[in-house]
Amino acid sequence: WLPLIGLFTGARINEICQLNPAEDILQDDKTGIWYFWFNDESETAEGVEKSIKTNSSRRIVPIHSQLLNLGFLDYVERIKRKGHKILFPAWKPRNGKTSANASKWFKRYLESVGLRDETQGARLSGFHSLRHTFVTYGMTHKIQGVFDITGHEIDSVGGMGKISAVAKGYWTRGITDNILGKQKTIEKFDFGILFYKP
Repeated sequence: WLPLIGLFTGARINEICQLNPAEDILQDDKTGIWYFWFNDESETAEGVEKSIKTNSSRRIVPIHSQLLNLGFLDYVERIKRKGHKILFPAWKPRNGKTSANASKWFKRYLESVGLRDETQGARLSGFHSLRHTFVTYGMTHKIQGVFDITGHEIDSVGGMGKISAVAKGYWTRGITDNILGKQKTIEKFDFGILFYKP
């Protein structure tokens, strides 16, 4: 599930691995849309220090229909029933991070399937390549709202263009107020890959 989530969200590996299945994978009451809540506030496993890179990294991302169709919520339910507070408990946290062992696994996986490439300018060496793929696809296909999904710092709020720091202070909304727009954005990502249902 880790590479699929990375491909369909553009999220950083630690953002994904520190998700609490009970508190960070939620369904919006108003729309019924399932989403990831990337944050550093919810409860987590012992020995984990939740962290978010920037303020804009605190965000919701609707779960792509491809993940839902493959049965991702069934996986989440199994992990919740076992009482785990991180999404991938098989990778034990190290030095407060949930992603250290997952990152090593992904690098070895790339090597095992012959995709690791250290060529300058064509480097495919780790999980961040999925984030890069997501952003590149969005930019190439002129999909608006890509950086709202990935949590990159931008100088606009809610499609209003550049606004002053003072104006940003007046910008308040509930975390799911723009979920329908974000869902439209996320569903535009179609990599043309056939996945098998685990």
